[in-house]
Amino acid sequence: MFFMKRFTAFVAGLLFGGAAMYLAFTIVVVSSESGTFIIEKSSPSLAEIGYVDVSGWDAKEWANHLELQRDLVATGHGDIIKNSLGAELFENVLKSVQDGIQQQ
Repeated sequence: MFFMKRFTAFVAGLLFGGAAMYLAFTIVVVSSESGTFIIEKSSPSLAEIGYVDVSGWDAKEWANHLELQRDLVATGHGDIIKNSLGAELFENVLKSVQDGIQQQ
């Protein structure tokens, strides 16, 4: 009886851990001044794990997160980038992201 309780807890832990890793590889929660969104990653990775707050990001910080930019634009949340950056810089970033999406 004792063995079955431990085995059940072990299996439950495996299932929970597997589900958590799957979510970490495939989605990211993005918080910004305009709200909080759950977006799907374009390719499974641990680049942006779980949660990202972009409300205070400047152009330099956005330049370090090109994959997140691509995922935001692909899921229709490109306005988050525009609100953080100047309009001219945003147009350049958007063009490069769209070029990257078309190359895939």
